[in-house]
Amino acid sequence: MVLSFDRWVGKVAIVTGASSGIGAAIAEQLVGKGLKVVGLARRKDRLDELAQKCSGKKGELYP
Repeated sequence: MVLSFDRWVGKVAIVTGASSGIGAAIAEQLVGKGLKVVGLARRKDRLDELAQKCSGKKGELYP
């Protein structure tokens, strides 16, 4: 089974725990697929670093 993210491109996803670990990995993958991701976490500085890392990809990360 192949999952297609085409129907989600441009939609908004909320990812909690996005500053590290699985949350950061999920947020980064979703941005790469073209989603607008709202990343939530306690460590804003790490969210800002992740947003810089994701800049230039298909979607966008909003820390």
